[in-house]
Amino acid sequence: MGIRRGAWPAVAALAMLALAPAAHAAPPEPAKDPFYTGPVKLRGVPNGTILRSRSVTTTVFGLPLPNASAQQILYRSTNTKGRPIAVVTTLLVPVLPYPGGAPRPLVAYQPAIDSLGDQCNPSYTLRTGTEKEAGSVQALLGMGYAVAVTDFEAQYQAFAAGPLAGRAVLDGLKASEALPGTGLAGKQTPVGMVGYSGGGQATAWATELQPTYAPDLNLVGAAFGGTPADIELSVKQILGGPFAGLGFLGIFGVEREYPELRLDQLLNAKGKQVKKDVADACLTDAALSYPNAKLEDYTTVPDSFALPRVQAVLAELHLGKVKPATPVYEWHSVLDELIPVEVEDALATRYCGLGATVQYTREASGDHNTEAIAGQPAAFGWLADRFQGLAAPSNCGSFPAGRFSSDYKQFDCTRAAPLRIGIRRVRRQPVRKVVVRTKGRRIAVRRGRSIRRIVVPGLTPGYAELSLRIRTAGHLKKRSVARIARCG
Repeated sequence: MGIRRGAWPAVAALAMLALAPAAHAAPPEPAKDPFYTGPVKLRGVPNGTILRSRSVTTTVFGLPLPNASAQQILYRSTNTKGRPIAVVTTLLVPVLPYPGGAPRPLVAYQPAIDSLGDQCNPSYTLRTGTEKEAGSVQALLGMGYAVAVTDFEAQYQAFAAGPLAGRAVLDGLKASEALPGTGLAGKQTPVGMVGYSGGGQATAWATELQPTYAPDLNLVGAAFGGTPADIELSVKQILGGPFAGLGFLGIFGVEREYPELRLDQLLNAKGKQVKKDVADACLTDAALSYPNAKLEDYTTVPDSFALPRVQAVLAELHLGKVKPATPVYEWHSVLDELIPVEVEDALATRYCGLGATVQYTREASGDHNTEAIAGQPAAFGWLADRFQGLAAPSNCGSFPAGRFSSDYKQFDCTRAAPLRIGIRRVRRQPVRKVVVRTKGRRIAVRRGRSIRRIVVPGLTPGYAELSLRIRTAGHLKKRSVARIARCG
């Protein structure tokens, strides 16, 4: 793959990133900074509304950024449950005029936050000089673009919850356009988006949501690569490998936005300890902490991905359902050890099938991390062409179709033995009555002073999600269990 002439600043900046010294003075972490606290009442406030803003000093290579002003914006957004939330974006605007003339383009750059602690957010790391993708931000500023870098995991750090991230990115762009004194052209501002890996997921989700969630944005193109478009296949590839800790971060991050996963019911003692240990961890802290860990060693069921409630959430996190209204550029290494290249293949194929304009580059060398650097100059160059008004190319049909995870297949057996659940006491009281339901159907009732085992007949092979109504002496308790029906 050739490197575009206009993209060489990105290569130089990224190469220098390894030499960056650490910043010395650190501002308070977001949890201790009152700027991040949104108003109590956000209902009725439009998405993208600025709640407050402030000027900040950002650092690149350990030194204050000399050629751009930086402001942080707290704004209103919406999570995937429809609830209003407050999110922060950092808007950086070059001091020099845009060499391409007015209006100056605005780029939403999504770094791979991939973390569960708010101290890992770019609004903080850009100020402390610890942002690992600061060189990419500097390269975009060097091309004359304003850059918005959003804390798209929101304040509760819901890593890998793509729809949440997409909304946060789009509302961050709205807030950036609305901030006075930036020189941007408001809703007429040409907008581009770019991100890789976890940042690629956020970018892709923002791209799919934009036509309906933020149609007023003047979006001219979106570039993303190393994209975990299929969370199930991506996490399954990561777990069991040297970066298995990244898989745990993603699993626990998704639960923060989708509590219906009820992971504590599936984790064994080891799994609960891991969840506690990484609850405030950054990517660099946790990714290498559990080498070669397998999920089944930390759960009470052999394959948690097969549970209906897990499959329902995974379906919500699946990209490739909506035609992007803007041209798309994708890139991925065929040797990617974290995100299967077949997933990016399938995403590009889906977009092509929906009629989108897609340019997709499959690199024959490099791993996941090196491709982030090697593929970025071409992505920046592609975005520059969109800002110049050039027609977007497409190479649909020239790459493999790829694959996404399909519906979970039943276990390879013809019948299931009865499912036995041991229930003897609840809150130290003997159980008097148990009603068992599955999918709304009452399938078993057992009575007795102390019920040791419940036999549930008629279950098909695979997993059963059961709702139990347990009555003790004067008390009623509801709980659910997930068990595998053994094949006979």
